[in-house]
Amino acid sequence: MVYRGLKACALGAALGVAAVATLVPSASAAGTITIEGFRAAALKNGDAIPKAVVGPSRTAPGKRLSKCQSKDAIAVIFAYRGMREAKDRIKVFWYRRGVSEPYFKGKPHPPDGSDGRAFRSIFPNVPNGVYRADVLVNNKLAKRSFVRKACPGL
Repeated sequence: MVYRGLKACALGAALGVAAVATLVPSASAAGTITIEGFRAAALKNGDAIPKAVVGPSRTAPGKRLSKCQSKDAIAVIFAYRGMREAKDRIKVFWYRRGVSEPYFKGKPHPPDGSDGRAFRSIFPNVPNGVYRADVLVNNKLAKRSFVRKACPGL
């Protein structure tokens, strides 16, 4: 009888660990992502990858983004390592106000650029507020960061 109790306890603990592991960003086998930060700018493919204006934050509401090149846009800037352009795909889901449905679902793209840095931006009509950026590699959450967009005049 004690054996069954221990077995059930071990199974319960294993299931609890598995449930917690699904909520935490994990390193992808494809490579690693490091979020450098955010910028209020409408960047286009082929643009030079800018430096972040504010750094990343692991908790909401995130650092305050008030220096804005474009008041109606936001971009996350990140570095990547160990990616294969032919196989790996990076996409970003943006969440606003912590809503479970993505505010914007990015499309999967191969790692871009040769310097190991990239960005994903959304525009137009991106109002001020708290945003969460989830960076996915091959549909697995690699990194998560928060920012509070507070562009003057919006």
